[in-house]
Amino acid sequence: MDWLQGAHAEPGRRRLRRAYVSLLVVLVGSSLSTLFVARLERVIQGDPDLIVGLTLIFIILAALLFLLLISLRNALGWTLARSVAIPLGLWRSAAYLAHHSSTWAADPEGGATLAGALALLRRDAHDAATAAELLRRISECKAIGTAGITASGLLAASRGDLSGARELLTSALTIEGKKALPLAQTYAREWLIADAASRGAWAQVLALGEEPWPTISLRARFLVAVAGRFVGGHSPTDTGLWLLWLLCPHAARTRPLLDAATAIPQALHPRSFAAKDGETSTPDVDELPELPSAPLDRALVLHAHWIARDPLHLRLVPARLVALLEAWDAAEATGSIRRRATSRAAKLGIPDKAGALAERFLADVADDIADLAIRATVAISDHMDDPGELSERVVRVIRDRVLIGVEEDAERLAQRTDAKSELPAVDEWREWTQLAKRYELAGRLGGLDLRRLMFPQVHRSACSFAVWLWNDRNEYGISTPIFRWLLAEAEAVGDEAAIDLQRRNLGVKAK
Repeated sequence: MDWLQGAHAEPGRRRLRRAYVSLLVVLVGSSLSTLFVARLERVIQGDPDLIVGLTLIFIILAALLFLLLISLRNALGWTLARSVAIPLGLWRSAAYLAHHSSTWAADPEGGATLAGALALLRRDAHDAATAAELLRRISECKAIGTAGITASGLLAASRGDLSGARELLTSALTIEGKKALPLAQTYAREWLIADAASRGAWAQVLALGEEPWPTISLRARFLVAVAGRFVGGHSPTDTGLWLLWLLCPHAARTRPLLDAATAIPQALHPRSFAAKDGETSTPDVDELPELPSAPLDRALVLHAHWIARDPLHLRLVPARLVALLEAWDAAEATGSIRRRATSRAAKLGIPDKAGALAERFLADVADDIADLAIRATVAISDHMDDPGELSERVVRVIRDRVLIGVEEDAERLAQRTDAKSELPAVDEWREWTQLAKRYELAGRLGGLDLRRLMFPQVHRSACSFAVWLWNDRNEYGISTPIFRWLLAEAEAVGDEAAIDLQRRNLGVKAK
């Protein structure tokens, strides 16, 4: 489904046919102009005053034509880039037109790089030299904003780094202020919608499209409407779907989606899956195997089942992770693990190592379950009323892992800020988003108490980093969102000193 990501190029035969037509027009035009000039020369040969008059008229018309072209370049530059240069993959022309267009007057460098990246995506194959040139231009932008970050994400998509593209384009939607250009964020949102649709992540498509965003294209609207049918959310009628499909370009390619969507009745109210045993609106898409009655065997079967499942986010809901933990707690409480370790040590001739074997086994189990919980983003402490000894061990392992990751990222950011070790603006933004993502994941897993524990160090590192970006490098486009994030988190954890500082950084009056 390359058409979804705008990576389709115009067929070679059509381009060749257009080239032939253009050559024919040039030849005919040159022949007519030659005949006209020869006729005009015969008329004015005996009249010098006419020659002077025609020369003056030519100069005036040339000047007027030049002024007209300049005004058209400003008024219609982006229209020409979007409708001609970008579809043909002419990245230099697209960048030039966007740079001088009034559409990108707030960020001409960013608009130019975004136009170039969009044109690069329309080519048959990734052009490494072009991508390198565009990345160089992005790195030279005085203050990067939404357009530059979106362009970087599209370049990552062009070279096949879809994970990096998702990260950058998702973060572009969080930019606020003067550098938060709605048109650039629209392109980021449309790519994310198309990418999610190509992966079958229809709930994500619906979430992206349901937010107030009136400027998305008809094709993106069609995908959002289809997603509404697939996940039981809001969607148009069958007639509305047909109209959207007819108005979309490349309708033949999307016909299977239309047929699949219209085969599902329209939901008058959003549907939700029945919740069971703590599950929250999650479908039962994976049947569990038959479980033995012996506590240790039951825990081993459940453990092997979930370790082999991928992707976990579709299957491992909180209730199932709790069931796995309860099985291991029962196995440990009944002494099954210790007895199995003692029997195994006796067979190996090392009976004095039975305790060490059991401890090593329990540590491996805790590591495995902690990994499952982190990957599935399930906060164990929120779903277990009476955790056993192994469950508490898992909670400690999770807490240590996420806390160490956040502390390492924060310390690395602080050291680089103190050393004034600069990176390109896009890479600075990625460093920050990595830290913020790890912090938010840790907060979801560890709750408010862990957020309060992590925040002071993260606040010191991130605030110094943002002040450096603002004062020394004039990177207002990426420093302002950092200040806003810090203010929101300071209010969440109740850090009054941090709240006061971030309000002053943002120029926000106290409530």
